[in-house]
Parts: sequence; C-alpha cells; structure tokens
Amino acid sequence: VAGAIFNWQAATLAFFPNFTFGLLGVAPIPKHDLTLHLVCILVAAYGFAYYYASIDFPGNANSVYIGMVAKATVVVAAIIDILLGITSWQILLIIGWDAVFAYLFYGALEDLKKSKGKTK
Repeated sequence: VAGAIFNWQAATLAFFPNFTFGLLGVAPIPKHDLTLHLVCILVAAYGFAYYYASIDFPGNANSVYIGMVAKATVVVAAIIDILLGITSWQILLIIGWDAVFAYLFYGALEDLKKSKGKTK
C-alpha cells in the first residue's frame, strides 16, 4: 500500500509544479504543463496497480515488475538530466524515493519467486 500512497502523493504534488518544485528548490521548474499532467495521470494509475498488488501480490506481480523497471528508469533519467544541467540535484528529493521503491519491489518479487519454487 505504501507504493500506492507514494505514487498518488507524487502525482498530486507534481500536478502543481510551481508549488512543489519551488518548495524543494528544483530549478528550472518544468514549463510543459500538458506533458507533466499526463505523466501525473500515469503515475497515479500505477498507484492503483500497486494498491491491487497489496491485495493480491502474486496475481499482480507483472504490474509490480513493470513499475519496478519504470521507477529504475526514472531514476536513471533524473541522474542524466542532472549531469546535463537540465535540472538541479534537488529533484532527487522526489525521485530518490522511486529508487527505494524499485529496490523494495525487486525484493518482494524475488521473495515471490523463491516461495513459488518451494511449493513445486
């Protein structure tokens, strides 16, 4: 459930970039509102996938796997953007949590794989 709540909060906060990024000192503040809003919808949708995974993890493991890959990719993209000077390091105050959840999702998927091996 924590992954779902994180995604819903991140989507809500990113929907208001002037407030959120301004508060965290992220510069420059993204100016592509349509793109940002579409990304917020996608992030919120993954929140629902994580919620359903909290109810039936084995049945929703594929959604968690896709989410894990997406979160890891977002972290890599953020680091590249920082190195290229497109954004400031403060973006990691938000994106860093994606790294944490990608790691937790990986561990949960590995545990699921091990438990399936024991039942065969």
